Amino acid sequence: MIDLLLENANVLTMNPAQPTASTVAVAQGRIVAVGTREELAGLRSQAQRVLDLDGATLIPGLIDAHTHFVMGSESLSRVRLAGVATMAEMQRRVAEKVAAAPAGSWITGRGWDDTKRADVIALPTAADLDAVAPNHPVYLSRADAHVGWANSAALRLAGIDATTPDPYGGRIVRDERGEPTGILQETAKKLVERLIPPADHASRSDALRQGLATAAQYGITGIHDNTPAEDIALYQEFRERGELTLRVNTLVRGWEVDQPFLEPLIAIGARTGFGDDWIRIGALKLSLDGTLGSRTAAMLEPYSDDPDNTGVPRISQEELDPIIERAHRHHIQVALHAIGDAACRMALDSIERATAAYQWPDHRHRIEHEQVVAPEDMPRFAKLGVIASLQPCHAVTDLLWVESRVGPERMPTSYAWQSFLKLGTRICLGTDWPVETLDPRVGFYEAVTRKALDGTPAEGRRPEEALTIKQVLKGYTLDAAWAEHAERKKGSIEPGKYADFTIFAQDPTAVDPNDLLHLDVLGTIVEGRSTYASEERWRVE
Repeated sequence: MIDLLLENANVLTMNPAQPTASTVAVAQGRIVAVGTREELAGLRSQAQRVLDLDGATLIPGLIDAHTHFVMGSESLSRVRLAGVATMAEMQRRVAEKVAAAPAGSWITGRGWDDTKRADVIALPTAADLDAVAPNHPVYLSRADAHVGWANSAALRLAGIDATTPDPYGGRIVRDERGEPTGILQETAKKLVERLIPPADHASRSDALRQGLATAAQYGITGIHDNTPAEDIALYQEFRERGELTLRVNTLVRGWEVDQPFLEPLIAIGARTGFGDDWIRIGALKLSLDGTLGSRTAAMLEPYSDDPDNTGVPRISQEELDPIIERAHRHHIQVALHAIGDAACRMALDSIERATAAYQWPDHRHRIEHEQVVAPEDMPRFAKLGVIASLQPCHAVTDLLWVESRVGPERMPTSYAWQSFLKLGTRICLGTDWPVETLDPRVGFYEAVTRKALDGTPAEGRRPEEALTIKQVLKGYTLDAAWAEHAERKKGSIEPGKYADFTIFAQDPTAVDPNDLLHLDVLGTIVEGRSTYASEERWRVE
């Protein structure tokens, strides 16, 4: 019995042995046949539901290979500062939340970015928040989530003053008198973050429902999620109730040197892939440095616009090596946040030592972001079998100002996507939501055009490193599945794989690249059932 027959479609399979088709048959949540309408005509009489796609494009379900999904979901109901270009508007949004909040309660939010301010290109201060929130503690995370902005009430509660030392792996930004300005970089954020009351279970659940609905509207059927351990339980609850509408590959976060969850995993023999078809242990996630925007990414040489600063490493090589070696020895994949060239080298060095010591040829260790890489380190990714996990939106955002940070001599191997592919490096693509938008169409557009959303510059920024749309689609489907050791189950439209699909009204490979932003998502299907339908005609149950 065929549960669903999708026909009259422009099927882009991502299967090189059968790149296109027009009809797909589904049974019990799996693809059972792919071909032309004529080839599969005999199945039509067996189908419980036939969906005529009327020429729409069917692709494998999109997999976002780098998210902070619960954080992003929670941010939907907090102070939202993404894209805000003036201090006055940021203050207005904070004041709006203050007016509705109980006296003395915390005001939290995220998304501010000093590089995008139109009024003054400068870091904000506690005084800016004190003007609209003198009696509420306020804490706002920068867009990159590596820097926090606190008001005076929050600093007082945390006991942060001129005598407070910088914590290991972090920095309290101070004024010329040595007083804290309200900006807390890297691990210094935790001095305030640990005081913020956690959201209650009901609020977290409501937030996740909203995030899942948003993802479905964008055609997303799976994520690689930078997951705090406590979020796994929340995903599991949704899974048990049948509310989880996308597949979660966890990059379990271990922000500090101590990895308390790693030992229990090893003790029970869990390795990458442990779990089920909906929630899997993917990788051990570690952050080695910060970001370029906040000048905390670890660099081999000082920042061009800050000659006394080489960034803020969050861990030393001596601390990192045994962690990576232990994970590798027990077949647990690692995903290492490394943006600066020094952090990338640290990551590659640790992986090289681990792979030399213990055999696991198919480890698929990955580095997240790798925005600046030393020229001599570029070939090491392919040589060591390390995946480059890339987020196209960062390049277009950062290329407005990044050359002033790193200087022209480091630019040829910065955001060098096409160069990675030419060197034989496997890539996967994601959004880094909520650092950037969850909408993958923005990533499609920016990866192919290297332009900002306003279409500038006309020629794109370093267009020689742009990806083709076919490379982009592969990076969001088959390559993303490969990066989580799941290419036999998803990532292409082939018999035996999950019936996870994204339906676009237009063919992404045929539209003008400037129109990729405007692709219409008609429907999203996970395991043969709709998680989103733009109209009732596209819904399948």
